[in-house]
Amino acid sequence: MSERELINRIDRVEKKLDSVGEAIVLLARIDERLLAQAEQSQRLGERQEKAEGRLDKIEHARSKVMGAALLLVFFGSVAGQNVGKFIEALL
Repeated sequence: MSERELINRIDRVEKKLDSVGEAIVLLARIDERLLAQAEQSQRLGERQEKAEGRLDKIEHARSKVMGAALLLVFFGSVAGQNVGKFIEALL
């Protein structure tokens, strides 16, 4: 192999090494982005879990209020009937 061929071959190897170096840098950037996205996804998941917990509490409180309102309506109508009968008896 002549000196010129050897120099050309070394140049090609250097270019390939440069390309490999650039690829490694790009992979490192991609890795950083993926890590950032994974962290953001985890934070969003935590926020969603908190929101679901608050929603469950609100729904539970709403059902208690609705149950109490129904009881008031029922007992109010029963009491209203009894008061009406009491007034009729007085007259």
